Amino acid sequence: MKIKLIALGDKMPAWINEGFKTYAARMPSDYQLELIEVPLFKRSKNTHPSVAMQKECESLLTFIKPTDYIVALDKNGKEFSSEKLASILQKLHDESKTLVLLIGGPDGLTQELLKKTHENWSLSKLTLPHALARIVTAEQLYRAYSIIAHHPYHR
Repeated sequence: MKIKLIALGDKMPAWINEGFKTYAARMPSDYQLELIEVPLFKRSKNTHPSVAMQKECESLLTFIKPTDYIVALDKNGKEFSSEKLASILQKLHDESKTLVLLIGGPDGLTQELLKKTHENWSLSKLTLPHALARIVTAEQLYRAYSIIAHHPYHR
């Protein structure tokens, strides 16, 4: 199974990149985690946020295949436990689906793109910086895998 985390923004601090790589490296080959960074739309003082968001979402769509299971990470999405995430991950793995997780830019994701997703998930009721959401997502995916594999990481 492939898991693609597609995130807007490509100039992250080194600690963000290292944090993501740490958890991605722990994932076994049958739960391959890949980060795809999509540059933000160049904004000027006259750029309306909706124009930038539309362009960014169009860029995100170029990395998605029709067979992918698409999930937007969104503050208004569903919240659930690590055990429930493990159950979802196992189901998608059994169905040989590619899981695509989307992290929007500073203005979020368009309603048009959100309508194309299978689900919207929330990482927390807390507001997280988009960069930190990458690490939290990678850690939770690794935790879900460890639950599936009965690994002692999740106790």
